[in-house]
Amino acid sequence: PGYRRDASWYRKHISISETANRLVLNFEGVNISSKVFVNGTEAGGHIGGYVGFEVDITDHIRSGEANEILVWVDNSVNPNIIPSQKSDFFIFGGITRDVWLKSVPKVSLSALHISTPAVSHESATTHLSVEVSNHGDLKKELTALVQLTDPQGESVFQLDRKVMLEPGKVEVNLDLPELSNPMLWSPYTPNLYTLDVSLEGENVQDEISEKIGYRWFEFKEHGPFFLNGERLLLRGTHRHEEWAGLGNALPDSLHRRDMEMIKEMGANFVRLAHYPQDPEIYRACDELGLLVWDELPWCRGGMGG
Repeated sequence: PGYRRDASWYRKHISISETANRLVLNFEGVNISSKVFVNGTEAGGHIGGYVGFEVDITDHIRSGEANEILVWVDNSVNPNIIPSQKSDFFIFGGITRDVWLKSVPKVSLSALHISTPAVSHESATTHLSVEVSNHGDLKKELTALVQLTDPQGESVFQLDRKVMLEPGKVEVNLDLPELSNPMLWSPYTPNLYTLDVSLEGENVQDEISEKIGYRWFEFKEHGPFFLNGERLLLRGTHRHEEWAGLGNALPDSLHRRDMEMIKEMGANFVRLAHYPQDPEIYRACDELGLLVWDELPWCRGGMGG
């Protein structure tokens, strides 16, 4: 008891030169409820302090002038928003993670999701979905290029697909060629492939990239945990997104340092309690070889409706 639970404001002035691109504010985390105002007009907002969100500010920006960005943030007690008052950790308020200003082409890629429906020592299958947005007025025929690169930086395969894009947004789904003898991800060998998706056409070019590890896992009934077909004893710990003096507003270097210390002490597993944590945590776990137990911020139940 006794720490501040209330609303506050952030203000920043930015000058933007003339651009044909769309301008998007990307917030990695704002605790808990927020509204974003650009030059006095509400442009967007979000409820929930532990996942990121984006606000398109294109239509509110004045090129060549100082633009006022105001962000209202409120961590007041609200029985209808999780985590509840039953939680055993501080519900810090504020912009707690990085904020990015993204310059996005009118035809662009976003929301790249990769899954591995079947993985074994002999082969692996890969499925991807990606959103293609056309903020222009005309229908466009574009080429989507996909390349998979192995952990050593060698190209595994390339493919392309024609996309006819009306104004608006479409989700493109692709089943990629089967991968033979994949270099598997494990705590001992955290092999990561790189999947690049690019969009090319007349006056259009955009690219999005993601790391991916091939592995499979299971819990035997009334039995142990298996990773890549072999029994693995999970040894690990629990981590809160907090540092003395900083609360949970940490630079990426300290997020990564926590994961490095956990790995250095011999762990292969970390429970991220009690909420999704900074994107740098997941990158570090992928690269260092730490299995992750991820959680929703539903600690000890709710109190409202």
